[in-house]
Amino acid sequence: MLTGALVDRLRTLADEYRRWEELDRRGIPRRQRILFHGPPGCGKTSAAEAVANEIGLPLVVVRIDAVVSSYLGETASNLHRIFEFVGQGSWVLLFDEFDALGKARDDPTEHGEIKRVITAFLQMLDAFRGPSLLIAATNHEHLLDPALWRRFDDVLEFPRATVHQSRRLLRQRLRAVKHHGLEIDTSASRMKGKPHAAIEKVAWDAVRFAVLDDREAVEQRDLDRAITDALARPW
Repeated sequence: MLTGALVDRLRTLADEYRRWEELDRRGIPRRQRILFHGPPGCGKTSAAEAVANEIGLPLVVVRIDAVVSSYLGETASNLHRIFEFVGQGSWVLLFDEFDALGKARDDPTEHGEIKRVITAFLQMLDAFRGPSLLIAATNHEHLLDPALWRRFDDVLEFPRATVHQSRRLLRQRLRAVKHHGLEIDTSASRMKGKPHAAIEKVAWDAVRFAVLDDREAVEQRDLDRAITDALARPW
């Protein structure tokens, strides 16, 4: 569950996309290259799906492991083919786990090839003028090359859920199922600092435990067990 301000910014991007021609006529630069950043499980991929659905375009997700090659020069060629593809139609293109491509060029652990790849990617990003919306998502913004930040027309941060948002999300997910005696406020407080995906998992696991116990209603013991399981794993 995203914050109201973030939802508003996503809706503005979608509305702006539909009016690109008007912006072009007025000489107003498009916001076409967007960076999503924040911890894992905080809704970046879901937000890209929502934007694509809102503007009625297919979502194309670039698998970083399919792009990066151990062969000299092959990664840049793969990227070039991707940009050529999206330039021929209208898509929402998502570079997921973008930090795998966008590591800082002065990272001493990286060899010369990855530095050339980043330079080539920057050139492709600058030159792209196709009808597609480009989104890059990263869980590790601190790894990105500083030059990459300037190439994006907008940067949206996806923070971890607040306790208030966790309460809302738990109530929303459990609204459609029978339940009684649930301590939503206390349960949400126990999940403080965890991402949205963790809250989603807690809600679904609580329902799952009730079903597997042949009960129609979710009880606090189901929620407690789900929270214990969620807190025992990394996020």
